[in-house]
Amino acid sequence: MTAILTPLKRGPFRWLFAGQTISAIGNSIFTVGLVALLAQGHPRDLGYSLAAQSLGFGLAVLVGGVIADRFGRVQAMLLADSIRLIATLLLAISSISGGSSTVILLSAVVGVGEGLFSPAYLAIVPDIVEPDYLTNANSLNAAGAQIGSVLGPLVGGAVLFISGVRVAFLADALTFLVSILSLLVIYRLLPATTESSDRAKPHEQAKPHEQAELQDSAQTGWGKDILAGISAVLAKRWVAIIVFQGTLQLIFVIGPVFVLVPLTLRHLNAVHAYGFLVGAQAVGAVIGAVIAARWRPRRLGAVSIGALALVGLEILVMIESSSVVLLGVSMVLTGAGYSIFAAYWSTALQRTYPSDQLGRVFSVEQFFTYGLSPLGVAVTPLIVGGVGLATTQWIVLAALLLSSVIPLASRQVRYFADYG
Repeated sequence: MTAILTPLKRGPFRWLFAGQTISAIGNSIFTVGLVALLAQGHPRDLGYSLAAQSLGFGLAVLVGGVIADRFGRVQAMLLADSIRLIATLLLAISSISGGSSTVILLSAVVGVGEGLFSPAYLAIVPDIVEPDYLTNANSLNAAGAQIGSVLGPLVGGAVLFISGVRVAFLADALTFLVSILSLLVIYRLLPATTESSDRAKPHEQAKPHEQAELQDSAQTGWGKDILAGISAVLAKRWVAIIVFQGTLQLIFVIGPVFVLVPLTLRHLNAVHAYGFLVGAQAVGAVIGAVIAARWRPRRLGAVSIGALALVGLEILVMIESSSVVLLGVSMVLTGAGYSIFAAYWSTALQRTYPSDQLGRVFSVEQFFTYGLSPLGVAVTPLIVGGVGLATTQWIVLAALLLSSVIPLASRQVRYFADYG
């Protein structure tokens, strides 16, 4: 257990972890507040707001990578959190007198902030943590995000019950303020911890033609910067395959599973157990983070894909069993698998690409995975309505198996490394 905590000995990472775990709580409070604010209006308003948030993320994430590489990770995150702080404060005001169109617009602005933040957050880790502890740091970040996603609805629900939706958005804004303060501390500490160290240098440098593309892009426009990031991803076969696989799985597996769990519980007359299941998945995420911090498998890619495929057990339980307890156990395994994959995958990218390229690489990865994942969430209810719950579950399971097995044919994918 102590291995996973080692990165916390580094001051900048300790502040990053604390600030972003609190911010993750705020992200969930935002969703709770959004649902409560729009609950009295037309059901489509909530859908439009969530779609606007996703759209804002997708539009901003590629730009976020360029900002992180051009101007610095901390600066990019400060900009992103400032945007989200202002947007949530305006939402608190609009909750009194604003209309649904205002809420939808501000939801898009929050999404823009998320898109600007994400690549810089992933790219800064090698700047503040020694190479030997990157996996531990990424494991901690994955666990912190899951813990925040569980505590957030609890805190948000309590605030809503006691003080109402306006205070819920103010609480969310407060978490962004905490994040901003932690980033300012990191900004002050960062030069002293990085100027005399080479730990931000990757274990494997980019090939000469990749370095040339990046150097050229620094002198050109933002569009070419973005294209340089895409080219860098495509230049490494195993990275391109995993990004493509992740896109497919988030659209056809992970997004649908997010919808299928509450639909299955409704079918079992056990919707009340949803909070328990979400908590079980968060417990699994912490377990997975501990495993990833201690275990260094040789076939890193094969283990990562196998860990992600543990969600298949959750789908099988939904198909074959009516036990909520068994579903909870399977979601513990799902959470563990998500954390293991996130830790190993992020570490592999951080060790593969040079520092001045990482922001754009992560922005491309985030765009083609999380930026498109709402498609699966949106389409799944339509498929269930057309072919039924059980058939949809089998379709999702088949998509998982195909998208997990086929990439393993590549040796580069099995090792998360360049071969040949």
